[in-house]
Amino acid sequence: MKKYLINGALALIVGFTYTSCKNNDVDYVPIAQQKTQAYAEAFKEMIGGEVDPNQNWGFETITISEEELAAARAAVRAGSRAGTRAGEPEVVKKDVWTNFPDKLDGNTVPPDVTTKEADYVYKWFQNNPGLTIEGRPWSNFFLQQVYGTMNLQKKGIWHRHDINPQPNGRDWEEEFQDKGGMDYLTVGDGTTMTHVNDFNAESGGPWNIVYMKNSSALQFGYHSTWDNSERQRFKLAEIEVPGSCFTDGVARKGWYVGLSLLAEKYDNGKKVLGEQRKDYGDDWILKVVPGEGETEITNVGGGETTDTETITNAKYERKKLMLQGRVFCEDLAKATRADIDFNDIVFDARIWKVSEFTKTNGVDNNDDNFLRYEAEICLLAAGGTIPANVANQDVHDLFGVGLTTMVNTVDGNSNVTITWGNSDTTRPVKNITFNMTELITNNNGEISLDLIPIEVMWTTSDTNDAGIGQMKSVGRLGANVGDVPYKFCAPIGTPWASERNPIVEVYSGFADWAKGGSEPNWENGTNLRYNNCPNGLSTDSKYVIGYTEEKQISSTSTTTTEIETVLWQGSRAMEYSAGGNNGKYAMVFNSKDIKVGDKLRIYGTKSTGDATLVLKNNENGWQDIVSINLSDLNNYKEIDVTEGMVNAMTSTTVNSWGRGCSITKITRWRKTVTTN
Repeated sequence: MKKYLINGALALIVGFTYTSCKNNDVDYVPIAQQKTQAYAEAFKEMIGGEVDPNQNWGFETITISEEELAAARAAVRAGSRAGTRAGEPEVVKKDVWTNFPDKLDGNTVPPDVTTKEADYVYKWFQNNPGLTIEGRPWSNFFLQQVYGTMNLQKKGIWHRHDINPQPNGRDWEEEFQDKGGMDYLTVGDGTTMTHVNDFNAESGGPWNIVYMKNSSALQFGYHSTWDNSERQRFKLAEIEVPGSCFTDGVARKGWYVGLSLLAEKYDNGKKVLGEQRKDYGDDWILKVVPGEGETEITNVGGGETTDTETITNAKYERKKLMLQGRVFCEDLAKATRADIDFNDIVFDARIWKVSEFTKTNGVDNNDDNFLRYEAEICLLAAGGTIPANVANQDVHDLFGVGLTTMVNTVDGNSNVTITWGNSDTTRPVKNITFNMTELITNNNGEISLDLIPIEVMWTTSDTNDAGIGQMKSVGRLGANVGDVPYKFCAPIGTPWASERNPIVEVYSGFADWAKGGSEPNWENGTNLRYNNCPNGLSTDSKYVIGYTEEKQISSTSTTTTEIETVLWQGSRAMEYSAGGNNGKYAMVFNSKDIKVGDKLRIYGTKSTGDATLVLKNNENGWQDIVSINLSDLNNYKEIDVTEGMVNAMTSTTVNSWGRGCSITKITRWRKTVTTN
């Protein structure tokens, strides 16, 4: 496996040694160097020797092809310029609609959200926690304000996390209370997100409604008034609202999206977090009313022939499993044999290659388009009590506990001499996803679970003006080939050590493996392992490298219906000379349902080169409606119905006159296309 640059803690020692010495003391050794050197000595003493120079600690590396690497780099570039292409989605505000019409872009404008409806939906989100982060493949839809809050103080549920006073004496708590809240809305497909201007949590904009045209309802997001990034934390749900919430007393289903506020701000190593109830979508709630599909024309009158063809073009997402494993980490907080238990962070991970392709009427079009490399991560345990991030997310925050609380590592097998009150033995696992495409392209196409960033922070002896210890990053924990490891990888499903049980005692073959022996039998660990290991990613036998799975992410069904309606049928020969009128009244048919866009089909045969059929309005002095040259008649002659023809049909019947032809049938042909 490649030694990843700046990826291991040892690689960062060099960076720390270039820092200035504290108080000009030339004997001062930076904390990172102290930690890593002490840890290395303890680890070697624990295994009873040196690390095998070829030991990769279970982290397999695969290299993608040059073609795949080029596609990945193109995806990274495309992501960096998303939102700059032509044809941007359009936000239509109600205040620019002419006379506030009942329809917009062919879609009926929904009625206002009632107060009782808003109350019911708000309570529904409060009683149904959990974020779906999955929208719907709608491109045209209305958004209506249901419930919004300007900041957390109004809801009375804000809290602080590891907040230190500012030098100016103002507390971070006060700052967040004033400024931390919902700002503006974004919608899109996750890659291209549209800022819905003037549609905020406080008011929702003019008339509390906007119309999204050529957009996407796959992802909903927001920006906080005091945050470093936009976030897509939402749940879209179809909710049946009782009739008592509406003036007509009729119950109805509707789609509602609830946004869950999370805000973070970093400044001088301090962090302020937003609302602690992160799995609720009740901070800002919107109603989503999808646009209506075209209504198929109702067929009228006469004998009919109908030919219907439905073409369904569906977009799918395909995932191919590239690598998988369970990762066990040491945060180097203590360099003692007992504490080298590799349970400070434990997580399962799978790296997937994600692409999209289409099917037409269920048949694969073989048009795979690369999207990204994605890590599926399931956080299982946190035995450490110092700040640590996995895939750029705080471990303790993900578990919803304080910094000093150990999760899923303290049980009856733990070698501890005190009562651990700051532990949670049965905390549910947390699942996250992480886009690894850019990391893999920066690594020249080499893929490894070792690339998933794991960062820890240590409190140093340096203090600020308030006497608070400063935090220093050790960098990303690595597992470089032949080096003392800060993490190792074993199969998914491998149990981990209970607190304060050395890894060499949990797995009897670990020391030999570290020095070049065979890999331990991970299933045959001792009873020092954690008793209540929660399930992580599935251990189903189907999950082997190369396994693929797919899911439909959008679908467009286009139904084309061709309807031919007989207006007149018989046998009428028109063999009269020019100027004769013997052909009049020959054919009479109902014209009231002929519309612009229809076609008239004239069936018959011709007997002369100047064969002609004239359709006339007999209620207006035999006004010509249209004169049809039948010189090219072959089975039937088809003409488009124009606005002038329709305007000329002031009577309910149409008569005909002609020469040089025999007419057997006149039909109206109509084509309707309905797309859903």
